[in-house]
Parts: sequence; structure tokens; C-alpha cells
Amino acid sequence: MNQKRREKLKENTERLLSEHSSPTSKNPSDVLIIESIKFLAPSKRRKKLLLLVFIGLFLLYFFVLIKNGRVISNFMDIVKEVSEIVIPTFAVVITGYAIFQALANGSTLINLIIVNGKKGSKFEEYNLFFLGVSILYLFIMLLNLVLFIIFKNIPKEWCIKSLSIEANNALASLLIAFYLTFIINAIIELKSFIYNLYQCFNINAASETINYLKEPEETKK
Repeated sequence: MNQKRREKLKENTERLLSEHSSPTSKNPSDVLIIESIKFLAPSKRRKKLLLLVFIGLFLLYFFVLIKNGRVISNFMDIVKEVSEIVIPTFAVVITGYAIFQALANGSTLINLIIVNGKKGSKFEEYNLFFLGVSILYLFIMLLNLVLFIIFKNIPKEWCIKSLSIEANNALASLLIAFYLTFIINAIIELKSFIYNLYQCFNINAASETINYLKEPEETKK
């Protein structure tokens, strides 16, 4: 390893150790969670897609699905179905995170730390991204639990009496559309999750190949 790579390795390692574990930080875990969530910020292209999805869902619920008057029970059914998808997905995400941690060792880890990304080293970016996805799905699980408990104890015909029926339907459609759009965005995020895991496999394979080519011919036999 040349001097330039050594300096880059030292610089990125020091940054990795000090960025989120500084003793002067009052809540390092909160800072770490916020930084990991920032990596999940949707791109401009996805924001436009999600906006169209939100508008479509709102119009669908307001003009079609909300008319049956079973808003509370219908929303509880949605939360149950989402939970049935999210819980096993969370297990897959944790497994993928564990695979990343297993791949990031030896020469692969060195290469990930040396290479700079948009914000810090590639290792830091991958690590924060996988952590962010894990926190996202954990948050959805907790959110669904809270929503289920709240709406379980609300009468099925409940509404805001100070508002008209149309206003209640519009508000319900708005909240359901927002919730489903948030869930859809989380599901779309799995695409990036799979892609980053694929990239880690490629980096690991390349690192192992380079190490093999560096070995003397006698050792290979």
C-alpha cells in the first residue's frame, strides 16, 4: 500500500471513529439515526413519482373507496395488511445488513474505507444506508402498532362532528393517501437496498480476486 492510500485510510478511519462517537456529543445515537435517515432522502425523480401516487390515491379514496362509510375498519384492514408485509421484510433487511457486515472484512473493508463517496468513505455510506433502512422499517412496525391500538378503540362510525361529511371524507382520504405513499416509498427503497448489497458483493469479489492475483504462483498451487 502506497503512502497516499495509507493517508486516505487513516483520514477516513479517524473520521469514522469521531463522526458519531464524539464524547462531547450529548446524544450520539440520535445524531447517528438522523444521519442514517438522511441517506434515504428520495431523489427528485422519486419525489415526482410519489407526488403522482399521492394524488392518485387521494382521488381514488375520496371519489370511490371512501363512499362506503367504513373508513375506520377499512383503514385498520390496510394497517394489518401492511404489517403482514413489513414484518417479514424487516427480517430480510436485518439479514441483508448482517450480510453486509460479513462481507465488509479484510481487504474489502480496507477498500471501502479508502474509497471516498459523496459523504465520507464508501463504508460509512453503505453502513449508514443499511442502518437507515433498518430504522425505517422498525419505525413502520411501531407506527402500525400505535395506529392499530388507536383505531381499535375508536367507534367505527366516528368522525369530526364540527366538519361536514365531505370535509371528513377529504381529511380521511388525505391521511390514508399520505400513509400509503409513505409505505410505497419504503418499499421502493428496497430497490436501493438490493442494489447496494449487490455492489458490496462486487467489491468483495474484486478484492478477493486482486488478493489472489498478488499471491505467488507457488502459493496458488
